[in-house]
Amino acid sequence: MPDISVKPTAARWWLRLGIALTGLSAVAVMATPSVADGPKPPPDGARAQFAYVGNLIGGTISVIDTATNTVTTTLNTGSTDAVAATPDGARLYTTSLVSDLVRVIDTATNTVLTTVPVGDAPEGVAITPDGDRAYVTNSRDNNVSVIDTATNTVTTTIGVGGLPIGVAITPDGTRAYVANVGGGVSVIDIATNTVTTTIPISAADAPFGVAIKPDGTRAYVANVGSDSVSVVDTATNTVLTTVGVGDRPQNVAFTPNGARAYVTNQNSDNVSVIDTTTNTVLTTIAAGDGPFGVAITPNGARAYVTNENSDNVSVVDTATNTVLTTVGVGNGPRGVAIVSPPSSGPKGKVVSKKPVNVYEEPTRKSEVTGSLSPKQVVTIECKANEKDDDRALGGGDDGIWYRLAEEPRGWVESKYVKVLDHVRVPSCPDQTA
Repeated sequence: MPDISVKPTAARWWLRLGIALTGLSAVAVMATPSVADGPKPPPDGARAQFAYVGNLIGGTISVIDTATNTVTTTLNTGSTDAVAATPDGARLYTTSLVSDLVRVIDTATNTVLTTVPVGDAPEGVAITPDGDRAYVTNSRDNNVSVIDTATNTVTTTIGVGGLPIGVAITPDGTRAYVANVGGGVSVIDIATNTVTTTIPISAADAPFGVAIKPDGTRAYVANVGSDSVSVVDTATNTVLTTVGVGDRPQNVAFTPNGARAYVTNQNSDNVSVIDTTTNTVLTTIAAGDGPFGVAITPNGARAYVTNENSDNVSVVDTATNTVLTTVGVGNGPRGVAIVSPPSSGPKGKVVSKKPVNVYEEPTRKSEVTGSLSPKQVVTIECKANEKDDDRALGGGDDGIWYRLAEEPRGWVESKYVKVLDHVRVPSCPDQTA
């Protein structure tokens, strides 16, 4: 078994929590899902963005406003490890490996809606691109719980390898990749919820965190035992190459264009930046003490790195690969996700009486890319003043442009709908077009 010990401070935390596992005394950790997994949220600026940070020891979630890099809210949730948001940003799913449950948080109000009992020592969590299901790794049970997000109940449990930690889902929503510290990466067919293959990465490597490249062609697996990242071809589920990184790599996140992968190295206190074309390390960024989780903003401009031992978050400028600032958070920060919560303002609906054209963008009206069927519902956000509506893209006498959002959830990127003859009223009830 490789030496995969952590720094003394982190080790003491685990012993106090009673999470030490035979032969793997301090490896019960999770992979933070990248914002690059699945569909991208609305473009930066459309809605306020926050970094939600799970604090394992502090029993809280710190909410960082990414515009000011200050903590605006602290949620007293109980011990929190992994965090993952639904594609619409409305819900946050967080794991508690101490309590063996998943908490579901309403991001508009920052309150816990419900808890979902899962297996023993849940660590990682990832949500399907359609937002319908959450996949949770249960490290002591060697399985994955599948949660129906409509009912927030576990619908099935899938056996995987030994000590599953990281989990990531392909952008097309067809497969989930689970990193097992005991050896191998399990590939789950989401349609059938069965393991179709196991990618042979050894127990000596101790595969730990996993992320999927935005185009879905590669899975990058952080190997805590061999200080490396395995690059997996998702078409063949074979390892193409291995990239050496820092000491005890934990998690991986991609820039939205997939050009670079950011890898947290917990024992060397830094972040390796991998060029995904050449699969070489471009540079190494000094972080805080014990960097663990990493998430990148949808525009790719910033990376947020949780430092587990120094109780803070390093904010990295990805253009210069330097730390811009450090934000203090709770005790033992681990998981991090970038979230654009829905506005808490009133909402309305537009129901079309006839087909409505969908355009690539408002300024290119001749390029019709699709249409809405009669009576198809398009959810819009309504406010008393049209100027304040962050989804209104302009308009005129013949209608108002809105970004197209499919019911019941989810953004369709770069698609816009023109709602004809829409009459806007201050109270913004349901309207017909």
